[in-house]
Amino acid sequence: MKKAILFFSLTVFCITASIAQSSPSRVVGYIPTWVNFSALLHETDFSSYSHIMLAFANPDIDGNVSIGASEADVKRLIRKAHQSGCLVLMSIGGGSTTINDAWHENMKSSNRPRVIGNLIAFMQAHGFDGIDVDLEGDLVLSSAYPAFVRELDERLPETKLYTAAMATWSATNLQSETLDRYDFIGVMSYDQTGPWTPNAPGQHSSYENAVYDIDYWKNTKKLSADKVVLGLPFYGYNFESATQIRSMVYRDIVAQYEGAEALDQVDNIYYNGQPTIRAKSELALEQAGGVMIWEITQDVSYSDERSLLRTIHEVIEPVHQEILSTGLGVEVDSIYPNPTYDFLVLPELGADDTVTIVTLQGAHVWSGMADTERQIDVRSLSSGIYLVRIENNQRVKSLRFIKE
Repeated sequence: MKKAILFFSLTVFCITASIAQSSPSRVVGYIPTWVNFSALLHETDFSSYSHIMLAFANPDIDGNVSIGASEADVKRLIRKAHQSGCLVLMSIGGGSTTINDAWHENMKSSNRPRVIGNLIAFMQAHGFDGIDVDLEGDLVLSSAYPAFVRELDERLPETKLYTAAMATWSATNLQSETLDRYDFIGVMSYDQTGPWTPNAPGQHSSYENAVYDIDYWKNTKKLSADKVVLGLPFYGYNFESATQIRSMVYRDIVAQYEGAEALDQVDNIYYNGQPTIRAKSELALEQAGGVMIWEITQDVSYSDERSLLRTIHEVIEPVHQEILSTGLGVEVDSIYPNPTYDFLVLPELGADDTVTIVTLQGAHVWSGMADTERQIDVRSLSSGIYLVRIENNQRVKSLRFIKE
């Protein structure tokens, strides 16, 4: 399912398709389910992100799926994110080896139909906008991985997104037939060293490694730049001794060490400070399809000048403003409500304009004229992400909306 990704949603909700095809401006943020949801919902400005990946949903040995957060909390998060034009995907897998036995069992050919059906049902019941595959280690190296990716893709509704998070080393034996199924891949360009290599203290996520990773995915794996999303760590590792290495989140590092935001190392702690995050964001803007953050709660507040997310936006915001200044972008309230359950209002619609609704894959699902109130009935559409195209003799404008 090679769905075209048509997003430029930092603070802009709607864009033209022609610009979005090559937009390098995704800001993808992971949120683990073990965080304080009440505090998260209060503090997070979801308009700062194009996509949120809620991590992690996983099956038990019998294929029953759970996510580690209540259904009510998940739906509250999705609702608030949608109000800001941010999409929320259900991320499956993760780096913990405790999930491996269940996943190996569920990835067997005899069990895949059951677990795939359960994953899709869970996604739909909670209102997620798609599935993010973050199977790591032995799972991504498994001979069953390509078949699982293919079969999940074939059953996933066309309006849902399909993405992955992957380390470069784990993709060596994966073919284009598998990788091309994803709408984009978040490249985990970090963890080059850590507790598993106690005798190799040093930077786990260098700028040079980011350059290598982007080049590998584009030139060796032949992914288009728009499908490559550069992973940025909001954490580091403290190599206290050969037997004691622990992770440290960015907000704790800058709280303990004055001026640490301008560095990549303090004492034996290695991380990415603002200069490196800025340089990597510029690299991604120029050569890739955006940035991905593990994970957003590890930053200081956005109002704090030391914020890494704020640093990312300082790089991307000028491009956002340039696109708006062309007249090709439109403001959030150009169509509303967005998301919508029943009717979509098009306040800028002209008397001679025709309206077409298409899926992200380009399939036409509705066409016609709006009613006298400049609104169209979308109740018959399945839940998902669509483009509404407004046409007349002078212009074609495509705007994104979410049908819940």
